[in-house]
Amino acid sequence: MYIKQVFDPTDLEMAKNICLSKDIRYPNKFEEETQFLIDFLKNKKLLNSKTYFGDFGCGMGRVSKEIINNFNCNIVGFDISAHMLLLAHQYLEHNDKFKTQKYKKNYKWNERQFDIFLASFVLQHSEHPKEDIDFIYNNLKDNGIFILVNENERLVPVDIENGYAVWYDDKINITDLVSNKFKNVGYFDYYNRDIKSLSMWKKV
Repeated sequence: MYIKQVFDPTDLEMAKNICLSKDIRYPNKFEEETQFLIDFLKNKKLLNSKTYFGDFGCGMGRVSKEIINNFNCNIVGFDISAHMLLLAHQYLEHNDKFKTQKYKKNYKWNERQFDIFLASFVLQHSEHPKEDIDFIYNNLKDNGIFILVNENERLVPVDIENGYAVWYDDKINITDLVSNKFKNVGYFDYYNRDIKSLSMWKKV
């Protein structure tokens, strides 16, 4: 059984820990990993104020907030957790550049609108990764860009014991699923993580 409640925080601090688990080796991990992604987007010259950006599994809006601060573009954040989306609006101080949509399997959106989609540490945990990738693909414009940040294993929440999530690796290969829909345009080093990958894909 897939336990969605694992992703339902009660406050912003809990939401931050869900989005990026604490690591005593990197006390400023939340800020530094977020800035790493912003710097990557700047270096690739992928965004400007006219970009329509989709943040898939946006959580409490850690990346969306900094994208708006740096590029002033419009963003829609999708997430399965209504709790996360409420906290995202709080975290972004109800910025009118940021809209949200509660997401579920086979959700229909206005197709082919987005210039870029980001999924950062999301598909490794998702209940229906193939359908999620199809959603991203269908809602990107032709030649749109998909940026994927993903661990090299699946960590699916299947139970809660003593207040902690029990994770299961169902062996689904996210990179294989993405490569069935998109053309890869690069793999890149990621901030302080040997087992994580940052990759960029194009809808063709």
